[in-house]
Amino acid sequence: MGWGVRSVARRVPLQARVSARGEAPDGWLRAAQPSNNSNRSRWETHPAWMVIQGAFSEDSSPELGDVVRERKREVNVQRGLEATIGYVMTLAAWLGGDYAQAETDISLLLHWLSEAGSAYLEVKKKEFYQEVCRKRLLYGLPLVEETRAS
Repeated sequence: MGWGVRSVARRVPLQARVSARGEAPDGWLRAAQPSNNSNRSRWETHPAWMVIQGAFSEDSSPELGDVVRERKREVNVQRGLEATIGYVMTLAAWLGGDYAQAETDISLLLHWLSEAGSAYLEVKKKEFYQEVCRKRLLYGLPLVEETRAS
C-alpha cells in the first residue's frame, strides 16, 4: 500500500513544539517513528518525513526550483494580463466617445495607450527599455539580450 499524505497522517504521530501556555506550534514540526521510549522527543524521525523535508532543502533537485519558478511566472503573466485587460476596459469607459462604442475593439485602446504611454514616459523622463530592465532585475529575472536588425 502506498504512502499518501492522508495515510501518513493517520499512521505517523506528528510532534509539534507548543508554547508554555499551550498555544499553536511555533513553526517546528516533525513526524516521529514510535518506539518504546515514553519521551517522544527521543523517537527517531520517520523516514517519510525526512523525504518530505528533503524536498525543501537547497540541495534537493535543482530542476524542481525551475519548475516552481516557471509556474510562478505563468501565474504572474496571467494575472498581469487580467489586470491589464481590466484597466484597458476601464480606460475605455473613462475616455468614452469612440473608445466606448459597441464596434470598438481592444486594438483602438492599445493604440491610444501606446501614444499616451509614450507621452507619459517622456514627461517622466523614463525610457521603456530601461524600466523593463529595472523590473527584470527587481524580480530576479535575467536580462534579455538586445537584438537589433542590422
